[in-house]
Parts: sequence; C-alpha cells; structure tokens
Amino acid sequence: EDGGLTGWRYPKDIAGWLSEPEAQALARLARGKEVVEIGSFCGKSTISMAQVAKSVDSIDWHKGDEMIGNLETLGIFRFNLGKYQLENVRIHVGKTEEIAPTLPDNSFDVAFVDGGHDEPNVRLDVQHALRLVRAGGIIAMHDIQLRDVKLVANEFFADKQSSQIDSMVWFQV
Repeated sequence: EDGGLTGWRYPKDIAGWLSEPEAQALARLARGKEVVEIGSFCGKSTISMAQVAKSVDSIDWHKGDEMIGNLETLGIFRFNLGKYQLENVRIHVGKTEEIAPTLPDNSFDVAFVDGGHDEPNVRLDVQHALRLVRAGGIIAMHDIQLRDVKLVANEFFADKQSSQIDSMVWFQV
C-alpha cells in the first residue's frame, strides 16, 4: 500500500535535505490539501507536496540563509517546478513577515515550516503557521534535531501529540 501516493515520485534530482521517507510523509500529509510552505529552497519539499496537494503556497525570499549562505534560488526553483509540470504552486517571494500577513487566517490544512533555522526565525514562522492553519490542521517542521528548532517546537507544541520521521516532526493543531 502506497498510502495513496500512486504516481508520486521522490524528487531526488532536486537539491535539498529532505530524505525520501520525509518526502513521502509530507506527501501523505499534503494529499488533497491546501498547503502553505515556509522555506522552499530549490523546491524538493514543494514538489514532494504539490504532486498530490490541492495547492501549495510557497513562501521564500530565495536568497539563502545563515546555514547555506547567500544563494539566489528563485530561478532554479521555478525551473524545477516546470520540470515536474506543477501548476498548483503559488510562489510568494519575500520573507515570512512580509508575505504571511497577506494570506488569510485559517486558510490552509497543512503548514510545512523549514525557513530560517535560528530561534527568532523559527518562532516567527511557527506563529504565522499557527494563524494560517485551520483548526484540526497539521504543522510540520523540518530539522527538529537542531537546538533552536527543537526549542521552538517544545515551546509551542509540548502538549500536542507528535509524529516523527527522520528529522521531520508534525503536530495536529
């Protein structure tokens, strides 16, 4: 049983740190859903979700971060979406604090948080995700092994049941 992922394929040709088990879990969470993604890099997670999601709103400023350095990724991101022939992705170029407030409250079923990995950015991204996701929806976070990501996850979701695969964790809100 493929969990409803017939025809889905792991975008192994796309740069990024999302493992195949994480990508499959994300796809299962996103299947048929409206998704907001905070941090998309070259599109590995975006493509993993968009293959099966109703829609994906991708928020990224596409200029890198403290971990990867200054890196322009918008061109390769658009190229990768085209390579996978995905037309259900709305691209929002900018920082979370610029883009997220323009999106309506409670308008998504799933949020995937994988933007900046320092504590202030993770906290900001989770605060926006909590506003954007409908009650009963899912917030997934990548890189839970990092101190700042784990700290913020514990701060917001200590009372929630979590599921985890590799370095991705998710909570129902």
